[in-house]
Amino acid sequence: MNISAVIPTRNRPESLRRTLVSLAAQAHPLKEVLIIDAGDRPLDAGALRREFPSLNMIHLTAQPWLCRQRNTGIREASSPYIFLCDDDIELPREYVATLAAYLQAHPQAGAVSGLIAEAGLQGQPAFEFPAPSFGQLLWNFLFQLTVWGDVSRVPAPAGAAWFLKLIRKFYAARGNTFTLAGWPLLSRFDSPAFDAAVYGLGASIIRRDWLLQSPYDEILDPHGIGDNYGAALGFPGKTPVTVLTGTAALHHKSGENRLHPALTYFRRLLALHYFMVKSPRFSRLNRLFLGWSLLGNLLAQLLRGETLLARATLAALKYILSGRNPYLLAWRRKEKGPLSPAPD
Repeated sequence: MNISAVIPTRNRPESLRRTLVSLAAQAHPLKEVLIIDAGDRPLDAGALRREFPSLNMIHLTAQPWLCRQRNTGIREASSPYIFLCDDDIELPREYVATLAAYLQAHPQAGAVSGLIAEAGLQGQPAFEFPAPSFGQLLWNFLFQLTVWGDVSRVPAPAGAAWFLKLIRKFYAARGNTFTLAGWPLLSRFDSPAFDAAVYGLGASIIRRDWLLQSPYDEILDPHGIGDNYGAALGFPGKTPVTVLTGTAALHHKSGENRLHPALTYFRRLLALHYFMVKSPRFSRLNRLFLGWSLLGNLLAQLLRGETLLARATLAALKYILSGRNPYLLAWRRKEKGPLSPAPD
């Protein structure tokens, strides 16, 4: 099974090297590794090839524009399957082989990932989101906010078991899709695999034709905030991404090239609204629920004293309610990105 790896990168040479070490050690060899380099100082491609002679490395330079970097690599790749790989990912030796075996055994599947692990509170890898508390679940249910955690493990407080049962039924009926407000919903982690409408695609194998038909949206900001949501919306089926629970990629979450959390959150809100307007999957009612959910976020942020996040929510609400979402305006005017919106 031929697989091409596509790695967009910028100013993370040591992080990229760690990723390449794990790719070179994979039990399933990759046909080629395309590095789409937007660094201020381009990588020494010759030195990388000498250090990793087992990798058929293709080095392309690009401007700092994550969505275009990914799309460029996908177009230039010569394999029917693309391994989308972030430059701060580290993989176990059997990772690519495990995903490839699943795709070969399930020809109807077109996008598969392992669990994405990040450092937990004690510094150990956390392979799934913890179950929310009953209070958190109730709040997120009321405002139709995102849920990323196994709701079957939420403990029921005294006297509220019947209500928790109703909430669980609601999420079971929706599956791993979206809340009524369009937020990603991942409430079940079934083994050995579960399907989802949206999942992190930074260590996933996806059919190249799927990615060509649903490319990364280049109107988004140079960091590609919200990009996986938009790409996955265009994949076939209700829950097109399969996640295998028996293997996991470690996301080191490099600090280079990261925006302030409040700005990231602001752009994510605008991207969410933008994709909900573009996609026939969502109705006007869903967009009304999105506004309601942002009021819930705003209230929670004010109660926690998160001033910058609250300001970002207010700014996003203003853009959305006034019909001035910059992404949406640019799309309707057929303008090109990337855009870099910021709160007023």
